[in-house]
Amino acid sequence: MLVFVVILGLFLFLGFGWLITSEMIQHRSWRQKLESGDDRLVAALINEALSSWQQIRAPSEMPSPIWSAIQRSQLVSVTESSANISTSCEPSFRSIGDQREQITSALDEAIPVAVKLADRLFFDVPNLQLEKVRVDIFTTFPGNDNSVVQKPILTTTAFRNVAKDLRWDTISDVEILKRFTTHYAKHPNGVPIPIVLPPVEGRIIGKSEAI
Repeated sequence: MLVFVVILGLFLFLGFGWLITSEMIQHRSWRQKLESGDDRLVAALINEALSSWQQIRAPSEMPSPIWSAIQRSQLVSVTESSANISTSCEPSFRSIGDQREQITSALDEAIPVAVKLADRLFFDVPNLQLEKVRVDIFTTFPGNDNSVVQKPILTTTAFRNVAKDLRWDTISDVEILKRFTTHYAKHPNGVPIPIVLPPVEGRIIGKSEAI
């Protein structure tokens, strides 16, 4: 019996050792590829993170509309040290008797989404430390011939050297976006106005690389 326990313990020790070693080798390989400027690996790591967020429930402290917008995020383009992500937000309504009343605009929804996405892309993508993150947020507008189209209403470009010193949990989302390069516009009644996005940087992600 004692011999069996010793053999089992040795087997488990060797098994765990092999797993730890192989994990270290894999992480070292990723770091070397990232340092060599492999933007395809950057895209793969981000898409893997986006896919994992799509499969889990919203964190307890995060409102479901914000989490839904994060789950809709798509990778637009990458460089060896930056990423451009896009998603969409819509106004929020509630029932008042037999009527529906708007309680937040699409821009109200977009501001915290942009902040949470930037936060996650900087600090919650395993094995990746981006230096710059751009988040573009779209919403639905009436188009021609009773159609609808999506147009951008907010863009923000965030930098790690600013993000790492922010007190994310103690200042407002609007204040956080002021620390980044952010652009949005709205009518006096709060309705968002479509904006013009800056040119996309880096390699644009094709359909075959998307989630």
